[in-house]
Amino acid sequence: RRLIGSLEEECAMKVRDIMKPRTYTCRGDATLAEAAAVMAEHACGILPIIEPESFRLLGVITDRDVCLGALAQKKPLESIPVRSAFSWRLVTCREDDDILTLCRAMSENGVRRLPVTNRRGAVVGLVSLDDLAQLACKVEGDEGVVLRDTVTRTLAAIGQTICRHQGPMTTEITAVEED
Repeated sequence: RRLIGSLEEECAMKVRDIMKPRTYTCRGDATLAEAAAVMAEHACGILPIIEPESFRLLGVITDRDVCLGALAQKKPLESIPVRSAFSWRLVTCREDDDILTLCRAMSENGVRRLPVTNRRGAVVGLVSLDDLAQLACKVEGDEGVVLRDTVTRTLAAIGQTICRHQGPMTTEITAVEED
């Protein structure tokens, strides 16, 4: 806790300083096939779902959501609307949030990537745990030490949150006999 407190005092960086401002998005009426194609083409694992006119955020869809949506619905990706598989639970950060606020949002919600919105709620970028890690590697001195510790704690908290939500992993293994 002492280290996170000192990050507040020492790190004046804002989310806008580390976010990726170019963000690929998807409409709610798109199909999982269209969303998966955008993710594959641009090597991204998350797409904000937006209202086309206002760029207002409706939710997000991840590569995992695409897979689980297809598995649950047992239909071709081309026939599954994104709105049936994306997460309506919105966790975002603002471009003018500080890095500590970002770390807290990720930790408390068990997410590695967040859409960044402006004051009107329009999507202006995306920020990830990778962006935080890259920043932590660049910052030197006491601030760097504090930032690296905070990023490590954020990653640990995300892992704990995910495990609590998913419960214990169980796998049934069946032996296959060869002829």
